[in-house]
Amino acid sequence: MVGIHRNRPVLFVMPSDRLGGAETILKIVMRTLATRVQRIEVVFISHKAEGNWEDLPENIHTHTIPSATEKGGLIPAARLIKKLCRMAPFQATFSSHSHVNAYLGLLRKAGTLKTDRLIVRESSVTFDRYKGGFGRFMELLYRTGYPAADLVIAQTDYMRERLLDYLPPARGWNLRTIHSPFDVERVRELEQAEVPPLTDRPYVVSAGRLERVKAFDQLIRAFAQLPAEEDLALVILGEGSERKMLEELAKELGLRDRVILPGFVSNPIPYFREARLCAASSRIEGFSNVILQMMSQHAAIATTLATPDYGRLPGVFTCPPGNPEALAGIMSQALRLSAEEQAQNRRQFAAYLAERSPEKFIEAAWKASE
Repeated sequence: MVGIHRNRPVLFVMPSDRLGGAETILKIVMRTLATRVQRIEVVFISHKAEGNWEDLPENIHTHTIPSATEKGGLIPAARLIKKLCRMAPFQATFSSHSHVNAYLGLLRKAGTLKTDRLIVRESSVTFDRYKGGFGRFMELLYRTGYPAADLVIAQTDYMRERLLDYLPPARGWNLRTIHSPFDVERVRELEQAEVPPLTDRPYVVSAGRLERVKAFDQLIRAFAQLPAEEDLALVILGEGSERKMLEELAKELGLRDRVILPGFVSNPIPYFREARLCAASSRIEGFSNVILQMMSQHAAIATTLATPDYGRLPGVFTCPPGNPEALAGIMSQALRLSAEEQAQNRRQFAAYLAERSPEKFIEAAWKASE
């Protein structure tokens, strides 16, 4: 890759060691960069989970601040970053959470972060998602920290346009649309894993944090409307604050034995492969990596239009968010795909994913940040 120096380190900074969608994207990028540079440093500002980062190459070194909260880890993380920069200034620094992006911008302004390139990525349509006082707080972070970035990456044109609409100063930033990477080779390794039996029934599968933005309550209501003769189960992989509410909703709808919440799963790929249908129900998304993972494994996918870009995906069934009846309708359509239609979808999905290689993402980000 042009411009990447093998002997100079690269830094990644994340809010915690919990593995979510944005962290998964950065993990893809760092694993690819690790084949081209001798050393990568990863700083987790807080400690939230175990076992998500043990499969990294030996030249990726992780540092976890022993704080239960990100707020408590900010000062220790700044000290650690300063120490790492004294060892050798970084040729690039990556992050993918808006508050961490702003934090790194402020550290760079203060001279704590020494890096040739600060590359930050948007993981959500922030000002669609956050309103009121917290929205104003986020606006302050953007205005103070983001100008220090060499490149601000939007996952989609919609995300870029919304940021420009809400925050006029963003017109002065180097703000580019670069689609999220997808590591097909890594997925081929992950898909070999065995799936622990969760149900005797064929199942619909979804995955994500059990939080309001993912709208799993809407998915359960949609699932309840599928024809009874299908005799399906619904498996939702993930953990979060809405678990009890979702369990109670399933019981209320008479689905207690058919809605399965196994908790966080580090490798959801085999579950997508073995399902009858993959489904997503989010209210708002940037562009979920889960959709790409589903496309790598299955021909039948139904999702809400949590971002307008989902409507451009070939072969994926879509409907407006917040409408369980419409979601049930597209789930039924996806379940009825013929063998020929499924084969066509698989070809389309493979071609689409091939265009999102990690190498192309890194090359585009590197060139755009010059």
